Amino acid sequence: MEDHSELFEKYINGNLSKEETEVFESKLTADPSFNEAFKVYGLLVDGIIESGKSSLKKELVAHEALSYPSTKKSYFYQKIAASVLVVLALSALILNYSASKDYEAIYADYYEPYPNIIDPINRSIDYNDYSIYQQYELRNFEEIVNKLTIKAQENILSDAEKFYLAQSQLVLKNVDLAILNLKEISKESNFYLAAQWYLALAYIKTEKYEKAESLLDQIIDQKEDFSKQAEILKNLL
Repeated sequence: MEDHSELFEKYINGNLSKEETEVFESKLTADPSFNEAFKVYGLLVDGIIESGKSSLKKELVAHEALSYPSTKKSYFYQKIAASVLVVLALSALILNYSASKDYEAIYADYYEPYPNIIDPINRSIDYNDYSIYQQYELRNFEEIVNKLTIKAQENILSDAEKFYLAQSQLVLKNVDLAILNLKEISKESNFYLAAQWYLALAYIKTEKYEKAESLLDQIIDQKEDFSKQAEILKNLL
C-alpha cells in the first residue's frame, strides 16, 4: 500500500495548491482507504504534538490502541507511525545542536528502538508463549540477544530477526555487533531502509562520521522511507 504521509503533511500544513487541495479533498470523499489512512495519520500527529518529545516512546506504543489486525494493512499504518514520530522528534530537536557538534548527544536523543511491527502482543496468550518480537516489545533485550545469537551461529536468521537483534544490541550498547547485523540485511527486505537509518545512527555513535554522512546521502537520494529524517540529521553533522 502506498505511503501518503508526505502528501498528508503538505495538506495539513497548507502547502498544496488550490487545485491539489481540491483533488485531495475529492479523494478523501471517494476513496475510503485513503480517508482512513488520513484519519490515522491525523491521530498520530495530534498525539505527538500533545505529548511532546518526552512521550515519544509512549506514542510509539500507543498506536497499537487503534487495533488493526496483523496484516499488510496493519504494517502500513505502523510504518506511518514510526516514520511520523521520528520526523517530528528530529524537527523538535534540531535547534538544540545548531551551535555545537555533540555527536554523542545527537545519537542519545535521536535513537529510539524501532517498534514491534511483526507480532504485537496478544493479551490473550500466555507469557511463556510470547515470540521473540513480543519479548522485544517487553524490552527483554538481553534474552533476545542470547536466543538470536545462538540462532545466528547456525546462520539461519531472517532479515527481520537480524534487524531486531541489532535493535536489541543498540539498546545494550553493543553497537559494533549491531552494525554487523544491520549491514547484512538484504536490499529486498522490508526492513532495509530502516536498517540503513539505524546504521547511520550507529556510525555516529562509533564516531564514523564520514560513513554516516555517506549513508544519510544515500537515504536522502532514495526519497523513500526515512529520507526526511536523514535530511534533518545530515544538516547537524
